[in-house]
Amino acid sequence: MTQEHAVNTLIHMPIDLIRAFFAIELPTSTLQQIENEIYGLKKSIPHKIKWVNISSMHITLKFIGEFKLNHNNLIKRDLQKNLYGLGEIEISFKKIRSFPNLSNPRVVWIGMNSPSQLLRLAHTVDFIVNNYGYPREKRDFSPHLTIGRIRKAIPKKEREIIGQSIGNYRNTEVDPCTIDKLSFIKSILTPKGPIYSTLFEIPF
Repeated sequence: MTQEHAVNTLIHMPIDLIRAFFAIELPTSTLQQIENEIYGLKKSIPHKIKWVNISSMHITLKFIGEFKLNHNNLIKRDLQKNLYGLGEIEISFKKIRSFPNLSNPRVVWIGMNSPSQLLRLAHTVDFIVNNYGYPREKRDFSPHLTIGRIRKAIPKKEREIIGQSIGNYRNTEVDPCTIDKLSFIKSILTPKGPIYSTLFEIPF
């Protein structure tokens, strides 16, 4: 689906449906470190990657798609009950990588560790929303932070060079951070990119 088509689709979306997802929002200080860390990579590949704005960076736990607003309070209640006492989760960052591989990169992301609490958080969200008819994830949760997407018009040869630049980039030197809440975020697609607004947060 093209971005234009997606925007047109949302214009005609019933008022009781929104496009939304569950995510972890990182501290501002961590995001600023990430911005500083990838500065050199952005300078070396200035126009071939559409970089994610620092204010839009987040760790997606569960993308819902079309969400029914009448489920909002019910799911919030269930999550509050099941996440109570989970405790703070420490996140540490690894090397910059690309999906699906370095030979034909399409998405640039930063890997991170997978503490048991984070996996439990993702599993709990997936389980609870499935109770309301939203499909379970088919793949195991793999935490990562998307930082850019290679533009579609870039030919394969150039993609290989971009992949080499990403592969040669040093390990990230971003300090570990602690997260203590889950965010439910509404997404509105526009020609200039998505606009995010946090509908509710659940501390744990």
